[in-house]
Amino acid sequence: MIPLTQDQMILIAILVSALIGFGLTKLRHDVVALCALIASVVTGLTPSDEAFDGFGHPAVITVIGVLLISTALKNSGVVDLITAQVDEFSKKKLTHLTHLVGSVTFASSFMNNVGALALMMPVAIQSARSRDRPPSMFLMPLAFGSMLGGMITLIGTPPNIIVANLRTDKAAGAEPFGMFDFTPVGLVVAVTGFVYLIFVGWRLVPQRRSQDSDNDTVFSRQDFIVELSLTEESDYNGLSAGEIQSRLPENAKMLGILADDRIMPIRRVQVVGPDDVILARIDHDTLDRLISDDLFCIHREGAEKALGDYDWSDQELSEFLVPADAQAIGLTLGKLDRMIGRESEIIALAQQGRRVKQRIATQKLAAGDVFLAQGSVETLRELPGRFGVIPLGQKQRNLGAPRRLIASLVIFGAAVALTSTGAMSSSMAFLTAVLGMVAIGSLSPLGLYQHIDWPLIVLLGALFPVGDAMVSTELANVLAGAIVANGQDIPVWALIAILMAITMLLSDVINNAATALVMSPIAIRLADNLSFSADPFLMAVAVGASSAFLTPIGHQSNTLVFTRGGYRFGDYWRPGLPLEVLIILVATPMLLYVWPLNP
Repeated sequence: MIPLTQDQMILIAILVSALIGFGLTKLRHDVVALCALIASVVTGLTPSDEAFDGFGHPAVITVIGVLLISTALKNSGVVDLITAQVDEFSKKKLTHLTHLVGSVTFASSFMNNVGALALMMPVAIQSARSRDRPPSMFLMPLAFGSMLGGMITLIGTPPNIIVANLRTDKAAGAEPFGMFDFTPVGLVVAVTGFVYLIFVGWRLVPQRRSQDSDNDTVFSRQDFIVELSLTEESDYNGLSAGEIQSRLPENAKMLGILADDRIMPIRRVQVVGPDDVILARIDHDTLDRLISDDLFCIHREGAEKALGDYDWSDQELSEFLVPADAQAIGLTLGKLDRMIGRESEIIALAQQGRRVKQRIATQKLAAGDVFLAQGSVETLRELPGRFGVIPLGQKQRNLGAPRRLIASLVIFGAAVALTSTGAMSSSMAFLTAVLGMVAIGSLSPLGLYQHIDWPLIVLLGALFPVGDAMVSTELANVLAGAIVANGQDIPVWALIAILMAITMLLSDVINNAATALVMSPIAIRLADNLSFSADPFLMAVAVGASSAFLTPIGHQSNTLVFTRGGYRFGDYWRPGLPLEVLIILVATPMLLYVWPLNP
């Protein structure tokens, strides 16, 4: 056993504690990363005057640029072009799946993969419903496809950006990986994974329908609970509850009438009027239609009880998912509604299999919940930045104008060209593109900073100095030396495969960006100890960090579809394990072919 210095043992304790913190998900990833940074500074492993150098790292700046460009491309309608023809391809199950997964895989190659999935997920759910197919059939392959697409280019996923820049920091004299340096290996892996998902993978995904409960007080994952009242002009006034239910669409169900802040069962003969508050289970589109037809209005307490005077034509209606690290967790729906102000309303809530016994305003938000909000475009766009929620797609009434769409593509193409030719660093090229997107109106300057995933930025900025401590204490060299010493008789292709597999396992339980930051220094030292080029080893880390297919917590794409698809924790490994094995088998020879060990 290789002896460790005191600093190395302290750093191992910090890293192990951080990994446990990431895996337990009790604290947000950025908080865990900040704790690791503080511990590193307090113990003297990171000089205090260098503690915040990570926030100015080119990789962090590039990630900010990519997140903003992804938002601009969405706002300009670029992704809508990809998904506009989905109904045409959805008649047959195989072509339906092919179009959805292919679209998100392609979109993820040039924009942030989580953003691409968030845009495609509502399309997948709606198209699945229209063809009477369970959304679970499509959502997990969709999440996997977004991760595969992210491997293709520099900007597809944060781990690629991190690995690209660490090549400069840790490998003497090396340039950062370019925009398309990831493409030869990433494209082959993505195509292989895509074929697997289309012909094999989806068959291993549990195909559960969301509305599988006979209990009226247990709500499906894709329907909302909402408090409604009949309008004064409603055709349903004076009818019994049974008569109203018989006239409602199939996917709208009256669950109870509120009395003394509790849900009371509805008697079929009970006559319902405008003063009654009805608790209903209903989907997004049906709710929109019933209100537009002036049959119901959203119930409000006090003098402004009913929002019958809302002009729905001037309002956006958007779904927001509450991820595990959202600031909104633990807030009641009523408190969150008050916090967002008068220009927006939270009107409905979808909870995973939880019984509703009280007013929805008293329900506390938990990870996996989805709420439906109505308001102006500007107000709704503020919610992700303020509360850490993820938009699942607005009901867009006007797509981006053709001029803005074309201009956005031209600006994005110019940034890619500048990065690819080396005329400008990726961080500068993409920030310049962001300014261009602001100039043409694809990004609002007032809400610019609300489109940045700040917890991710804090995580990266905090962990870069900790990663530097792995080099300064020579811990990375020790760990790499231990791998070499224990694998002297192992061929180099097997070491690369093992490195990739270890990275995959870490990425399955902790944030993939954190995985890339921890594993990249080890990969570089492993290559140095073997007197090989670091490139194939770093690329193995990039592929492994983007291959978190075994759990719903390793990658945000998996988390996004977890509740919406009705999945369980153990559902992921069935299609995910064969995919990870397949990626190792395909990526290992490709890495050695594209990136020679002795350049």
